[in-house]
Amino acid sequence: MPDVQKVLIPTDLSEHSKLGVRYGLELAESEQAEALVFYVADYRDAVRVDNLDLGRHSYKTVQAFVAEARTHVKKFLDENFSDLLRRLDVRVDADVGVAHERIVEEAENINADLIVMATHGRTGLGHVLVGSVTEHVLRRATCPVLSLRKGFTPARRLKKFLDEQNIKYVSVTHSAAYTAQEVAESAHIPGGELAKSVIVKLDGRLTMVVLPASCKIDFELLKNATGAKEADLASETEFRDKFPDCEVGAMPPFANLYGMEALVAENLTADDEIAFNAGSHAELMRLAYKDFARLVQPQVVWVAKI
Repeated sequence: MPDVQKVLIPTDLSEHSKLGVRYGLELAESEQAEALVFYVADYRDAVRVDNLDLGRHSYKTVQAFVAEARTHVKKFLDENFSDLLRRLDVRVDADVGVAHERIVEEAENINADLIVMATHGRTGLGHVLVGSVTEHVLRRATCPVLSLRKGFTPARRLKKFLDEQNIKYVSVTHSAAYTAQEVAESAHIPGGELAKSVIVKLDGRLTMVVLPASCKIDFELLKNATGAKEADLASETEFRDKFPDCEVGAMPPFANLYGMEALVAENLTADDEIAFNAGSHAELMRLAYKDFARLVQPQVVWVAKI
C-alpha cells in the first residue's frame, strides 16, 4: 500500500456503514495516519418546517443543522468504536449536500490519500442510499477508494493482528457449518479441540466466555468465579454491533480486538492448540494456546459443563 497519511471515512450512520468505519479507523491506526469521519446530510433536511400549526414557517439554519449532524456522528462513534477512539485522534465533520459530490470535494480539501467506505446503507437523515453513491465516488475521486462490500473477509482483521505479533497460525476454509459437530466434520478436526465464544452479561456488562464447543456455561459457577451478582446470556441484538466484521455466532475468541473482557474455561487451558471460528461460519483458525493466552490474557475460570 502506498504511503497513507490521511484517511477519509464517509458514513451515513447506518448499520452497514460500520464495516467501513471500523476498517478505516483500524487502517489509520496501523498506518499512523490522520482519520476524518465525514457525514453528509441530505440538503432537503437542512431547511425544515418546525411550526406549521402557528401559521408561519420556522426554518432551521444550515449551520445549526450541520452542528446537530456532527453531534450525531460523535455519538455514533462513541457507541460503536470506543475501543479505537481510545487509541486514535479522530476528527469528525459533517456537511449538507449531494453525498458523492461532497465526499469527493472533502477528499480534495484535506488532500486525502485514501477514502474508505462501505458500498450501501442509508444517507442523510433517512433517505435510502443505493450503490451509486460509492460508484460515483469511485469514478470521480482523485485518490484511491477502498470499497468494502458485504462479502468482506471477516478474518482479515484477526490475521492482520496475528501477523503483526509474529504468531504462527493455520487458517482452514470449509463449507458453511453452524453446529460444533458440523464445523469439526467440515474442518476435519476432533470436536473436542474446537472452542466457541459466548457473550454473557455480568451485572449488565458484556463479557466473552471461551469454552469447548461441546460444553455449556454453568451460570452459578460463572457468578462464583467472577463475583457477579447477575449472570445471563446476552441476546444477539445486545452484542452484534460489537462485532461488525463477524457473522453472529462465529466471533473469534480475541475479545481484546473488540474492547471486551475475556474469560476462558479451565478445561481449554490444557490443550496445546486452540481452534475456533475466524469470524465466519466457513473459516476456522488454529494456533498455539500459549500464544492465544499471551495476546488475550483471559481470566481462567471453571464454568463449563457438558
